[in-house]
Amino acid sequence: MQVHSTVKKRWLDGDELVRSCMAEVAHLAVLGQQALLQHDFHTIAELMNRNFDLRRFIQYLVHSLRNFSMYTNSRELFISSQ
Repeated sequence: MQVHSTVKKRWLDGDELVRSCMAEVAHLAVLGQQALLQHDFHTIAELMNRNFDLRRFIQYLVHSLRNFSMYTNSRELFISSQ
């Protein structure tokens, strides 16, 4: 919870990095909707991966080694994960 409140505070303080990342996340949602309607599952997977990378970048997420390795292993197998 503290991670999200920090991001919210940075947003409210006008942090350009947070605002630009969140603008891109919003754009990914629009692209995701289009991909869903077109049944373009490859694009959906790419958008999910980009979304995770952006959130991880602005939130400085620290995953347990096990969870992070599951995430990276899934990418190596071309499987999206969140």
